Amino acid sequence: MCRDSSGSRESRPKSRGSSRASSRASVANFEWIGDFMKKFADDANFREQREADERSRMLEETRQRESKAFDQVTSQGKRTVDFMQDLIRKQSDLAFQREREMKSELT
Repeated sequence: MCRDSSGSRESRPKSRGSSRASSRASVANFEWIGDFMKKFADDANFREQREADERSRMLEETRQRESKAFDQVTSQGKRTVDFMQDLIRKQSDLAFQREREMKSELT
């Protein structure tokens, strides 16, 4: 066995073909990163879209509940106003009737 000046065993130099093959292999090893990043970005976009759709749905549901509540309150308020107007009308009618009765008693 022959040793070089550094004291290590002499080994056969690698062929250029071997170096190129390992270089191609290292590139091939990283090709999955592009696929991974595309999948990662697609998943993130999908999640963001799903969350945006969920927010839109919840906003629409909230608007519908608020609209329904507003309609109920408005309807209840209208019924209250109608009741009060009817009550005032009846009191006025009673007052006019009483006034007529009092006038007829005086005459």
